[in-house]
Amino acid sequence: MYTVGDYLLDRLHELGIEEIFGVPGDYNLQFLDQIISRKDMKWVGNANELNASYMADGYARTKKAAAFLTTFGVGELSAVNGLAGSYAENLPVVEIVGSPTSKVQNEGKFVHHTLADGDFKHFMKMHEPVTAARTLLTAENATVEIDRVLSALLKERKPVYINLPVDVAAAKAEKPSLPLKKENPTSNTSDQEILNKIQESLKNAKKPIVITGHEIISFGLEKTVTQFISKTKLPITTLNFGKSSVDETLPSFLGIYNGKLSEPNLKEFVESADFILMLGVKLTDSSTGAFTHHLNENKMISLNINEGKIFNERIQNFDFESLISSLLDLSGIEYKGKYIDKKQEDFVPSNALLSQDRLWQAVENLTQSNETIVAEQGTSFFGASSIFLKPKSHFIGQPLWGSI
Repeated sequence: MYTVGDYLLDRLHELGIEEIFGVPGDYNLQFLDQIISRKDMKWVGNANELNASYMADGYARTKKAAAFLTTFGVGELSAVNGLAGSYAENLPVVEIVGSPTSKVQNEGKFVHHTLADGDFKHFMKMHEPVTAARTLLTAENATVEIDRVLSALLKERKPVYINLPVDVAAAKAEKPSLPLKKENPTSNTSDQEILNKIQESLKNAKKPIVITGHEIISFGLEKTVTQFISKTKLPITTLNFGKSSVDETLPSFLGIYNGKLSEPNLKEFVESADFILMLGVKLTDSSTGAFTHHLNENKMISLNINEGKIFNERIQNFDFESLISSLLDLSGIEYKGKYIDKKQEDFVPSNALLSQDRLWQAVENLTQSNETIVAEQGTSFFGASSIFLKPKSHFIGQPLWGSI
């Protein structure tokens, strides 16, 4: 018999999820058996739920999406810190919580892993600030609700929460008849109008600069941005919160901009721009030299997942992913100005005293193409973010949430 659990797993597999992390518990064992029985998925057990949420966070940074499974109450609350980090940094993670049967919940029974007050929605409410969508599945609403929250995951690139009672996981369901669709915004600002503004501004600018951030990575748009810059030859920089959002071997890649902590010639180049195109950027303390950036919003068009600004005028309800992809359709833009000299020094082994500069020169010298570099939050993150990455390399850090 095809069940709700099968439907959920089919939808997760459709998202590109092939491993599910988590910890067994008596309220999720029914669903866990369904995971283990599949040939197209792998169960990855963890020592605790926090580890599971961290592994899902990392998986979502390198794949299209991720999922982890906990038991009710004690399990899901142990995972909240990791889930909050995924929310803060726009990572599509599905948290599935196995819960008591619908009958137990409807009758308000005092069962273990609860607060013994008959209210089974406390923990879902606790997840509201760190999830884009939440649902408590029933046999009647399961397939519609699964599609709703997973569509929100695709649109927002933020975690979602699915409460799966034991009996609902085993309830009969119909297989999906259509592919999962992203919930598209109802536009009140024409995407073409925004593109026209960008094209006009880039054509008229003498000193343009493109700045990219982590939301480009969240949507897997790194290749699109790289193609756009290759075509237009526009100068580009990224924040450390967005490092590897563009190929750093491009001649027009200037390095990492970080307010007063930037290389002086890079800082001057960026802050003297007469037009700034900012894509998927959040200006946080750790990525702006503690808010020492000087970027003129009156000369800026900025686009984010949920909103943007055109020369300080707020815009909403546009399709971020589609807009970034459409940059490739712009014509008549080719930057012919100068760039800056990049600070790149070959590492020469010697008996000189070890310094931060020499350490990161050595690390950069050791890196190769097609590598993933993971930098722990703290000194290693800020040092590693300064190196130039080789082609097809990916950089992972957590400068906003900053959980060590």
